[in-house]
Amino acid sequence: MGGHPNYSFADSSTFHPEKFHGKSEEDWEVLEQLCPYDLIHVTETSIEWERDKCNDCRSCEPVMVAKGIIDMSVEKQKALNAAIADACFATIKTVGKENTCFVNLAIDITPRCDCAQYSDTPILPHLGVFASYDPVAIDKACLDKAVEAEGIHGSLAETRHVLESGKHKIEVCAPSMPGMIEDIQVNTGEIIGMGTRNYELIKVPEKNDRRVPFPTRPAPYRHPLQGQICENWSSPTTATTKAATS
Repeated sequence: MGGHPNYSFADSSTFHPEKFHGKSEEDWEVLEQLCPYDLIHVTETSIEWERDKCNDCRSCEPVMVAKGIIDMSVEKQKALNAAIADACFATIKTVGKENTCFVNLAIDITPRCDCAQYSDTPILPHLGVFASYDPVAIDKACLDKAVEAEGIHGSLAETRHVLESGKHKIEVCAPSMPGMIEDIQVNTGEIIGMGTRNYELIKVPEKNDRRVPFPTRPAPYRHPLQGQICENWSSPTTATTKAATS
């Protein structure tokens, strides 16, 4: 959503430079250091933000919001989440639904997504590896499992009092603002025809590790670094695989 005239971070948020009193504020240098593109400038009495050049990285969001310099719009954030599902469907249409499948690694689920430049203690234990041809069904299954599971002690789930099974951990711990719900993307995906929220969860039986030897490679092989050709090259390389479980 970077650069979107209505829903980007810069265009959808409300900027309050009058709430920041410039270099008389404690730790004012932090604000200038937050933006990797040097778009935030603290003056003697206020703060300036080159919003027209913002690329939506949101590095400044936590501090700017905490200090009251920026007010985020819940409605715009909801629109962003819906647009993510729409963009996913556009990608599927481009690649071809028959050429796509989806794998969710429900492991180390932290409060923030991977676009944040920091992390935290996972709020949930490993839920498993999920696979499906339906992107909506697989996400809905993961969300349901997150509600079903117990949260991790010492994490934000405990701080927010949602450790117990049956409570929504992601919805409470992950949003950058109150009023967001975790089902926006899956709801949107079903509405636009990308998939269905209905699913049947089939658990893959766990198997012991087994070593699978790769066959020899009779074709000439050119070493990528030395440029030498080795005739009838082969290697005793083996790999260890394990059946994924959900």
